[in-house]
Order: sequence, then C-alpha cells, then structure tokens
Amino acid sequence: MKNIINFKGVNEGLILQIDENADFDSIIRALEEKSKQHSSLIKNANLVGTVGKKLNYTEKASLEKILIEIFKINVLTLENFSYNKVVDNNKVKSIENDTVFIENTLRSGNEISSDGNIVVLGDVNPGAVLKAKGNIIVFGKLRGVAYAGLNGDENAFIAANLLVPSQIRIGNIISRAPDNDGVFGELSPEKAYVNADRIEIKKI
Repeated sequence: MKNIINFKGVNEGLILQIDENADFDSIIRALEEKSKQHSSLIKNANLVGTVGKKLNYTEKASLEKILIEIFKINVLTLENFSYNKVVDNNKVKSIENDTVFIENTLRSGNEISSDGNIVVLGDVNPGAVLKAKGNIIVFGKLRGVAYAGLNGDENAFIAANLLVPSQIRIGNIISRAPDNDGVFGELSPEKAYVNADRIEIKKI
C-alpha cells in the first residue's frame, strides 16, 4: 500500500504521485497510513499538482480535505502536473517545461515558481509572487509581483484580465507599478511584453 501514493519535491513545491491502477478507497487508506509516518516533514508545503491517476471532481474534493486537515498542506491545485517536450529544429530537446495551473486566488506570502509557464485561474493579490521561465497568465487581477522569462527570455510575456502588478520583470527588464489601478478596477485584459528594451503593455 505504501507504493500507491508518494510525495515528490519539485522547484514549485510538492507533487502527489498516485498509482494509476489504484482505486480511490485504496488511495485514501494509503494516505491515512502515510499520515502516521512523516507528515510533519511536509507540513505547510505547497502542493502544485498530481502525477499518475486522474481524479474526478468528487475525488479531488475528498482528497483536498484530507491533505489540508491531516497533512496541513497548502493545496494550490490537484490538476495533473505535466512534463512537456519542446521540438526545436526537428530535434526533441529534453527540458523541463512545466506549466503550473493554480485554481485559486494567491494571497500575500504565496510564491509560485515554474520552469515553464504559470496559469492562475484567480487573482494574484499584493505580496504574492510569481516566477516563471516561460509566460505568466492570470485570469483574474494581477496585483502582486510577476517575473517571466527568468532565464533571460525576453520573448516571454505576462497577461492578465487586470494588469496592475506591484512589479513585473520580463527577461532582465524590470518595470514598476503603474500610476493607476486600472479604470475603476474593471477587468480589461492586457499583455506585457518587451519591445525595444522596455516593457510595453497592450490591450488583448
């Protein structure tokens, strides 16, 4: 039973590995057994996804409750955490190009990092930090700090439905917060990108 589930550390936080052939009752029992061992070692860690068995909505809800109440883990998402490959000049380049999906609002003190892209299906509040080697997309309001293209990639971009970050950086170029907070805080999708060695913002 101990091989049914396992926690794995990655740059962004923790991944929950789940045996694809295990039924959900076995997964729950394996979690309960694991909680008696070393749960204190992962207390307050950020869970950024799962690998292996795909769970339905009801299973995710039950699993999230156990992870929060018993393991004291910050569950950012239970979506599948994928490792992609990029085709370059007809060659398959082995790189970690992970896209991290966050399904909730990030609050002050939350920090998410990715070797690829970050997609947030909520708001990013002041004091929260996003760091990605790829692009950053926020479906809500981006009011925190966002760094894209951390490996020096100035082709990366940052987009949000309300783009009012305290600071953004793309590649090695940094821009401070805008002078206003949008038009009365209304959603107005925008994209930040590098043009002529400076960060520009356009409507999308």
